[in-house]
Amino acid sequence: MSAVRVVYLATVDLSIRFLLLDQLVHLRQVGCEVQAACAAGPWVDDIRAAGIELYHVPLRREISPLADLVALVRLVRLFRRLRPDIVHTHTPKANLVGRLAARLTRVPLVAATEHGFYFYGMTGAARWFWVMLARLGAAWSDVVFLYNREDVETACREGIVRPDRTVYVPGGLGVDLARFAPDQDPAAARRALGLPREAPTVGIVGRLTWEKGYREFLRAAAQVRQAVPDCRFLAVGPADRQEDRDFRSFVMSLGLDDVVTFTGMHTDMPQVYAAMDVMCLPSYREGLPVVLMEAAAMGLPTVATDIRGCRDVVVDGVTGLLVPPRDHQAVAEALIRLLTDPARARAMGAAARKRAEEVFDQRLVFAQVEGEYQRRLAAKGKPWPGR
Repeated sequence: MSAVRVVYLATVDLSIRFLLLDQLVHLRQVGCEVQAACAAGPWVDDIRAAGIELYHVPLRREISPLADLVALVRLVRLFRRLRPDIVHTHTPKANLVGRLAARLTRVPLVAATEHGFYFYGMTGAARWFWVMLARLGAAWSDVVFLYNREDVETACREGIVRPDRTVYVPGGLGVDLARFAPDQDPAAARRALGLPREAPTVGIVGRLTWEKGYREFLRAAAQVRQAVPDCRFLAVGPADRQEDRDFRSFVMSLGLDDVVTFTGMHTDMPQVYAAMDVMCLPSYREGLPVVLMEAAAMGLPTVATDIRGCRDVVVDGVTGLLVPPRDHQAVAEALIRLLTDPARARAMGAAARKRAEEVFDQRLVFAQVEGEYQRRLAAKGKPWPGR
């Protein structure tokens, strides 16, 4: 019996490295032949060091008809050469171009994960355009995985995905609960990040872009500092040069340059979470935020915006507090409530860890996805490894 060949496709190598690598390693461990494809970048060596064969495909995040056509041709050639049994695409551009290439080369099982539909918040022609693209991509799919309930409802209401091709994965990408565990040393973590040992610390994790709610986070920090004078704030995520200058200028304008630490891109995320007392994500748009699931696994209470995706992770009043989008006053009030009531914050953190164990454990996610692969390949006459 030949092994099942699986190719995962994403737009950039950062997604493969930090979102999909554990699942690829799991598939290899259960007997699949596993490859990945994406635009090559700084994380290629890490992916290959984990034993995953990686192919460069020149995908771009932005719409570029000529570049997208080149990527499509490259993918068609790659799939004809590899002859995969499964192609599973992630991220918007890879979802569109990759599914078409897989269908053109008659890949037996074409799967995709919608990490959050792009058209939310749009109106008129723009919304119609992105809904049509979502429908088109779904038409080239045998199965579409969705990570939050509202996306499932939207997919059905908008006629994007047929119900028999829709799979809801409440754990999203999942979290390694052994790695993200509330047994880290907060003092050591703060020392490593240059923070005072005893200072209450609030963190935000995400690429430095205003859409992630950094403006609200920083304005809230100015108010929190008045109520909790020794509080410190962590901003964890990459930025380009212009964004970095803009953010640091904004921090200085608020008089926060002595209490806000920008860490840049950080790979030891358990250490970062261990330095926090509260995690904050006042984002405007999310699919199912991995950072909130990681924070829950670390036993952290969370303040997040009351939007789709965040609502699937944070149980308001139980594992954290949900606040209206673009409302820095509400963010500040929620943070102050948790920072000034340590017993409540600890109880929420314990509840968050329990929820992570029940819903976000990556082993549950891997089993669900693997089960779908197995079931759908069996219908096409292809046995799963070891079955």
